[in-house]
Amino acid sequence: MSDDDLDTRVSRLESDFKGLLSQHQSALQRISELEEELAAEKEKRERAIFRIGKLEEVLPDETDEYETLSREDKVSLVKSHLMERAYSTNGRAEIDYNGVQWSVFNGEPSADHCYTLMRLAAEDSAGWTFHDQRRPKVLRVDLDAANGNTQFSHAKNSKEEGSL
Repeated sequence: MSDDDLDTRVSRLESDFKGLLSQHQSALQRISELEEELAAEKEKRERAIFRIGKLEEVLPDETDEYETLSREDKVSLVKSHLMERAYSTNGRAEIDYNGVQWSVFNGEPSADHCYTLMRLAAEDSAGWTFHDQRRPKVLRVDLDAANGNTQFSHAKNSKEEGSL
């Protein structure tokens, strides 16, 4: 083998090595990016699990008969139903009396009582609004505005104190 052939082979090997090194560095960079994305997604998942756990702690037992639910329990159920819908979409959701009546309570309360529950759900709750200027009237939630400040504790405390 001549010196020229050997030099050509060495040059090709050096070039291949540089190409592989560049690919290796690109792969390591992509791995770092993916690890950051994974960490962010894990954080989102943990936050969602935490929020679901907090909601489950304060929700009344779903097997309760409608007649045994306090007003606070009913408001809590309306809010949790709407929050579930908001979590599964873009962080916003709305419901009218028909949705409250049938989706939350299987037809139990009257339309007037549904409106009362909707109004109470929006009272003193950031991110919650009751729109009574349009027909049908709607309760809306914006989870970004609510920012985790939604309180259900009054319903839980009433149960614990035995004042249903």
